[in-house]
Amino acid sequence: MSDFVSRFDNARIIRRLGEPVSLPDGRVVSGVFEFPANEGALGSLPMDYRSPEVTLTDQDASGLQKGDVLTIRNSVYTIGKPRPSGDGVTLLPLAEGQDDPDTGRWK
Repeated sequence: MSDFVSRFDNARIIRRLGEPVSLPDGRVVSGVFEFPANEGALGSLPMDYRSPEVTLTDQDASGLQKGDVLTIRNSVYTIGKPRPSGDGVTLLPLAEGQDDPDTGRWK
């Protein structure tokens, strides 16, 4: 029962807090879009960077794969490797333009 409740709550949270996300097939779904800050380094130079990501329900993320393109806030993003959480939602790392979201390298 608790697994069902968790999945239901996550879907409800995404619908409530989410914003429109246009999928490659033309459907518009609700997703939670974020720009978390990450710490890193370029050689010995410390560097913070932001990595956009969107969380969708597993149902909405079904069929999406690395390299697919989403539109969020009138910007186009390329999907990295989808990361299902196991509780009804999938995290999609994103990159603007032609970057590979998993490596940060140009395709």
